[in-house]
Amino acid sequence: MSRSARKDLQDAARRRLGQVLDGKYRLEDVLGVGASGSVFRAANTLSGRAVALKVFHGHAAEEAQARRFVREAMASNRVLRNGQHHPNVIESYDVGRDPTSGELYLVQELLEGETLTQHVEIEPLRRVDVGRAMALLGPVLDAMACAHALGIVHRDLKPDNIFLDRRGGAVVPKVLDFGVAQLADARVTPTHELLGTPLYMPPEAFTSASVVDARGDVWALGVILYELLSGATPFEGEDSAPRAVLQRITSEAIPSLAGVGGVTPAVWNVLRRALERDPDRRYANAEELQAALQGAVAPACSLRIPPGMDAQTLREGLLRGAKWVRDAVRLQGSRPGDEAAAQAEPEGLAGRWWALVFQRSGHDADGILDVVTLPELANLVELQVSGVALGNQGVGLLVQCPRLATVASLSLRGVGLGPSGAAALARAPALAGLQRLDLEDNRVGAAGVRELSVTGALASLQWLSLADNALDASAGAALASSGLPRRLLRLDLGRNNLGDEGLRALGQVAAWHPEAWLVLARNNASRHAVDAAAAALRPKVRKLVL
Repeated sequence: MSRSARKDLQDAARRRLGQVLDGKYRLEDVLGVGASGSVFRAANTLSGRAVALKVFHGHAAEEAQARRFVREAMASNRVLRNGQHHPNVIESYDVGRDPTSGELYLVQELLEGETLTQHVEIEPLRRVDVGRAMALLGPVLDAMACAHALGIVHRDLKPDNIFLDRRGGAVVPKVLDFGVAQLADARVTPTHELLGTPLYMPPEAFTSASVVDARGDVWALGVILYELLSGATPFEGEDSAPRAVLQRITSEAIPSLAGVGGVTPAVWNVLRRALERDPDRRYANAEELQAALQGAVAPACSLRIPPGMDAQTLREGLLRGAKWVRDAVRLQGSRPGDEAAAQAEPEGLAGRWWALVFQRSGHDADGILDVVTLPELANLVELQVSGVALGNQGVGLLVQCPRLATVASLSLRGVGLGPSGAAALARAPALAGLQRLDLEDNRVGAAGVRELSVTGALASLQWLSLADNALDASAGAALASSGLPRRLLRLDLGRNNLGDEGLRALGQVAAWHPEAWLVLARNNASRHAVDAAAAALRPKVRKLVL
């Protein structure tokens, strides 16, 4: 809508102030105008209640559309929790038609506050931390979980349709505008019609409104959470037309928030799944997304697997809350008291994200896979294997496991990894979301570096440790000619044999990631080469260790 057209509608709405609609609603103030109608602050002349009143234009050819919006907006009253209207969904009081003008209207509770869009605008960098994001969006997730359980799909979730009501002092998020909602027992939206706001629409919605179900709302909730945490939607661009947005959704990778420390790997994994292009790979509904986020924001459980422990014994211990399991679990980043609360009963570990540690445990690749694939450890965010003789073949077998798709940090220290094992890592589809890779104390050599340098399955990698890996000058040259320096936040090449030539090659790299940390200590280089590398690299990286 043009600025002049909006002004004309606002002027027309203001001229109506003081009118009484349908003999009982006095229009007192203009709250907003849009293409389909105007919103007024009104007073019920019979009860004295202050309300928000939406008047739909609904003239002539628009009549059918206005009917649909009014009817489906009443879907908000179907969203119940424990038999009562859900407190985080706007309540509708009345719907009718003015006998004089013929206009359709909808009467809803009058809210005081601002939309989520307006609220975030005043935040530094237009973003909030995870705790604040969950406080704002958690009630919305609960409301939509109840809606989905009743067969109601919103289909236009966005920050403008989430209102932060400040009546009574507390901030209460409210889901607005069920005007394009889909009800389980009725469908009045034409199947060919495109409904929603492009930046928050799932890819399937660009084809037809008829294919959008609860998973479409999951996508929109994922976009909103991403925007709250980063300050921008994942598919931001200059052109907001549906065709342009769809092109970005289908062709561009979502910028990771975990690699730069914006969120924990567990939260990022939940976001990634909510924003899967294929709806079958997303959470089925808001209840599943809500449960996953609640588990992700809690501290991850770090579990050290005892030497020789087989998967079946471990599973039995997890299911019955065995003391030895509780003693082995440590909550990452927890506060005093958290561990006791989480480990008092087996249920305390339900829904948690896991970091598994195999340290000189004696397990082979099959034994590790048996543990990794336990149903109770489905939410796996980190895997550490050290001092276990996997070899190239064992590593190749391990990284093919689909369960590793949620792993953000993988450590394979001293496992006998060589160039062919590095190639298996670089080609493993399950590692597409991997953020950190620690290969310390192996022997990948220059050939392995060349394999890891190929942008493939490890395209999301942000941290890479190749300390103590028999790297020589040719490995330095391979790194220098690859794309790794431009995209890695941290690269550890300490305790190798890069020598003067290897340091010189790295010093000649034109572009490093501006936030890069580069470790080159103990590489058998001369003092002159070290000084030259320092002079060349310090202006290009954030931190340099020589």
